[in-house]
Amino acid sequence: MKSVLIAGKNEAEVEKIREEISKEFNAHTIRSPEELAGLAEKPDLILLDHTFTEHSGIDFLKQILEKHNLPVLMLAPPDDDTCVLETLKLGDYSYLVKTANYYHLLNLSVKRALERIQKLKDMKHAIVALRTQVTELEKRLGISQKNVVQAPPQKKPKSIYEEIASRLKNGEIGLPSIPQISVKFREMVKKGASVQELTNLLKHDAAISASLIRISNSPYYRGVSKNSTLEQAITRLGTNEAKMQVDLIANKSLYTNMGQEHEQVAKSLWNHSLACAYACKLVTEIAGSKDSEEAFTMGLLHDIGKLGLLKIICELEASGKMARKAERTDLQNMLDANHCEFGTTLLKSWQFPEEYLPITMYHSKLEAVDPVPKSLMVVHFANVLAKSMGYGQALPEDTKLENTRSWQFLKLDSEKIPILRDQVEKLMGDWGKVLDGSAG
Repeated sequence: MKSVLIAGKNEAEVEKIREEISKEFNAHTIRSPEELAGLAEKPDLILLDHTFTEHSGIDFLKQILEKHNLPVLMLAPPDDDTCVLETLKLGDYSYLVKTANYYHLLNLSVKRALERIQKLKDMKHAIVALRTQVTELEKRLGISQKNVVQAPPQKKPKSIYEEIASRLKNGEIGLPSIPQISVKFREMVKKGASVQELTNLLKHDAAISASLIRISNSPYYRGVSKNSTLEQAITRLGTNEAKMQVDLIANKSLYTNMGQEHEQVAKSLWNHSLACAYACKLVTEIAGSKDSEEAFTMGLLHDIGKLGLLKIICELEASGKMARKAERTDLQNMLDANHCEFGTTLLKSWQFPEEYLPITMYHSKLEAVDPVPKSLMVVHFANVLAKSMGYGQALPEDTKLENTRSWQFLKLDSEKIPILRDQVEKLMGDWGKVLDGSAG
């Protein structure tokens, strides 16, 4: 049975947490940071309450990071997101907002955090095993450098991606994480959960709840009266549309706190992903399909590998672990070259359905997969369309959208393309204001 160490000051609250955690884990408690050094065995996870120290537990989290390298699940206050932001800045840590009924989510949150940790360990073991296999294969093929006279090797500086891969392998950094509440929301919608059940879940994330209410009151959805509760917002949007918006809100949060040097790159990535998502939804609706919300999320995530790599670079630079700063051109080339494989790894670690994996892996190289799923064709065209509109890297001026393989596969009227452009442009303008809180 896995062990969980609960670090908290409030004796009554800590005891209540311990009783809940003890149902599925070996639970232990400490009341001060000094007690950690006296433990006989390291726990599998530390459940850190924000009241543990005067600095919201962040100073203790830094101590864990520097000296013990233990996974942490932070219990954050519901009325202050500073604790969550500081936690995420320090590394790949999970958090749970302490709303009225957060006790019911404790064991689920601990399970999710431990599963993610195990997947990272499995990935590292797989890398080691693969290297061993390559070495064995070289021996069988007689590949050897022993008899070759060589000049003393010049030590080359590691590329950015080699630096990331090395530190991932050594456990110095972790994969970026998506808010687990959005994953749970997706699962509940798929199982046909009621509006009340969905409301009860989202109440545990104040940021998503507030954004969803604001979106439901935007001109696009606004009804006769103004929504003031989460239940009203989900009812107005409908569960599938609410799922799409929760994915959108959760993803937008991943593009923040990149530091001034990479802020523009992150903004460009976000605008491109959002434009691609809207284009996916519109193309699917034009094609007469019923899965426009799913297509939207696929478009939103198609370049998630670039974001994941950028977040890791920001983390390494902020902690002083990068051998050198990433130059703009080198950074862009590295993101372009590695984002497909890395994005697929991220979606696997986030437990997204199998049908999402071809989207991240092949959205820019249809020739590498046969047969090509229709969903991939939609994302491919939406990706090209977004770029042609200036959202993302520029395309050659003579690119004709109606000649792309994906548009021809979809067999849609080329006269629809200007309409698609106009609709995407309008949505980008309208929803940018809504998401930033300046409208609705």
